[in-house]
Formats: sequence, structure tokens, C-alpha cells
Amino acid sequence: CPNLTDISGQEGKSGLRFAGLANQWKNTYRSDHWHDTTITKVVCDNGETGIDDVLYATDYLTFSYGQDEQGNDVATVDGHSDEWVPHIITIPHHIEHDNKTYTINDIGLSAFENCTSLEEVIIPEGVNNIGGLTFAKTKITSLVIPSAVTTSIEEAAFAGCRNLESMEIPNSVKVIKRTAFLVCSNLKNIKLSNKLESIPMEIFSGCVSLKSITIPAS
Repeated sequence: CPNLTDISGQEGKSGLRFAGLANQWKNTYRSDHWHDTTITKVVCDNGETGIDDVLYATDYLTFSYGQDEQGNDVATVDGHSDEWVPHIITIPHHIEHDNKTYTINDIGLSAFENCTSLEEVIIPEGVNNIGGLTFAKTKITSLVIPSAVTTSIEEAAFAGCRNLESMEIPNSVKVIKRTAFLVCSNLKNIKLSNKLESIPMEIFSGCVSLKSITIPAS
């Protein structure tokens, strides 16, 4: 499609997975659907995205479904359904399944562990738990944790994230489990939640570059 320049779609509805860079021959890993295009812009319903390794998560991630204590339909991100993970992942706020709409409220155990190409994850409002080993040994450099919704970060959630340089934990987080930032060897600065109830064992073990920690009065 040598004249294709723009792509638009809705969150959770698009079959779009990834796109080649404009005016370059590029077989993107196992797909050649997009090579030799002139794509310069990709727009979904949450705004414009980049064009290198474009992904829509509902075509790619795996989920489990259930209800919370209030009876709301909720879903957990369990992981990914493919052996290749792009540089950037946007987790949707909700997902359609069996004619129901489920709100994403949890990122499960080891969901992205060892995804060594992963550099950035966009987490929606509504997620209240980041599971153990969720982002362990990825290459994420930054992560925005939604404010006022995330309540806990489980054991070793970011262990071995050697490219992570800074982190601000939102004030909604009350619990961070042990080894959460184990061997984040490039982590330099971190600001903890002002509602944090304790600082567990080994939370910063191996963080040899750490220069600044803001500890709350709580």
C-alpha cells in the first residue's frame, strides 16, 4: 500500500498489530503485512500513537474474567499470547468478552516477566494491583502508575529492571511487597506514596545507583 499514510481505529476493535517505519523496507519480526508503506500516523481512540511497533492490546494480550466483591465485571491481564512483545504496550481500560464489558483491574503474576524488548507500558485508571514479577527483567525505562487507584505492588514486580531510572509511587499505594525493586541497578530516584504503611525487606537490594529516596511520614 504505497500511498497509505494514516490509520484510525477504536480501542479494542482494531486488528492493527504493528507497522513498518515510513518509506523503509522493514519485515517486523514475523509479519510482512506492513513493509514498504508510507505510514506516518496511527490514531486510535485515545489519541495519536507512534508508528514503530504499534500494538493494540486486545488483539495480543491474554485475560481472565470474573467479578469483584461488588459484583462488577472485571478482567486481569494474565500475559501475552505471542512470543514477541513490542517496545510499547497500552493496556486498555476495558475489554469486550462474550457480549460483556469488563474493566481491567489487575495485572497478574509474571504477566510480562522476561519480555526483554518491552520499554514502556501505559496502565489505565482502574488497575488496583500490580502482581508479583509483573515487569521483572524487562527494559522499561519509565512507568506511570495511575493515581488514586493502584493499591498494591507485589513481590519482585520490577525486579531486574536494569533500565529503570526513576519512579514515583502514587499516594493511593498502601502496600509494596519485598524485593519489589530488587537489582534495579540503574534506579537513581524514587518517591514513595505518602500512604505507604511500611518499607519491606530487600525492597532496594542491589539498587547500586540509588541516590535519593523520599520517605513519607506515614
